[in-house]
Amino acid sequence: MLIDDLRTTLDGVKSPPDNRYLAWPIPSGVDNDIAGLIDQFVTGDAALREGLMWSLTSPQADTLICFGIRMAMLAVREQSVARLRVGLLAVALGGSSRQSDWRDVMGQMPPFEDAGMRIRDPPSSRRLRSPLATPCGRFVVLRHYGRPGSVGSSG
Repeated sequence: MLIDDLRTTLDGVKSPPDNRYLAWPIPSGVDNDIAGLIDQFVTGDAALREGLMWSLTSPQADTLICFGIRMAMLAVREQSVARLRVGLLAVALGGSSRQSDWRDVMGQMPPFEDAGMRIRDPPSSRRLRSPLATPCGRFVVLRHYGRPGSVGSSG
């Protein structure tokens, strides 16, 4: 059910340049739908996660990456580490599809690094357990370059 729901939702969005999902107003109802499905993916069993990763098409994986970038933008607006985490999980899922190339995915990471720098949550909530292992054993490594007085900085 989850696999079909996520695939149907992603197919309805159509990633750029077809439908300019990145340019849609933030947040949209589709964002909430995808976020809910990502949460189900994370809490699902290993068989469900593996089946979903292997069934994603390239356009669906691209849409997940666009969703992740949208969540990074929304995370800055709301100052929400939780939104950034959902976006990174979507990128990890999209990047784990059989048709994805991690070199291309890594080229899309600057908005996430920028969002991590701009979120001003309390230091204890900023730590996003790095590296974050994806279900297929790949890792998304998050870097933090602190300003004086921020997490991990002594000044």
